[in-house]
Amino acid sequence: MQVLVEPYAYLASIPGKEVRSALIASFNTWMQVPEPDLDTVKKVVGMLHTASLLSVPSLCTLSTRPG
Repeated sequence: MQVLVEPYAYLASIPGKEVRSALIASFNTWMQVPEPDLDTVKKVVGMLHTASLLSVPSLCTLSTRPG
């Protein structure tokens, strides 16, 4: 199981520019979501972003890809 998680763990460990977190915080100015719930949203968005980074290389190798 550890082998399957390693690519995700590696990508998740690389610090980013936190653009998504800043955008979420900006929207929260209007929405006023409680901090614990906002942290959950940030974590889920980060997980989805990391998962999308993992899927791009495999999609780019498909012979049926558009373009």
